[in-house]
Amino acid sequence: MDRHGQTAVHLPAAVLNAAFLVALPLTGPYGGPGPATAIVVAGGLTTPSLEAGLRALWPSVLLWRRLLVDIGRRS
Repeated sequence: MDRHGQTAVHLPAAVLNAAFLVALPLTGPYGGPGPATAIVVAGGLTTPSLEAGLRALWPSVLLWRRLLVDIGRRS
């Protein structure tokens, strides 16, 4: 994620994850437990790593909060 940016990593992962989540109910009556298990595992593996992206954004969030607190103290 650090090398390519958050959007380049999260967007394909989110699209793949959504595709697996849509495909899961479609396999229920036809495939049985095998294909459903494979789809669940693939969906879990393609879940976007939002925690890592949020961890990278925390310094900017905390900076804005610090600035707002400083502005509030000056008033």
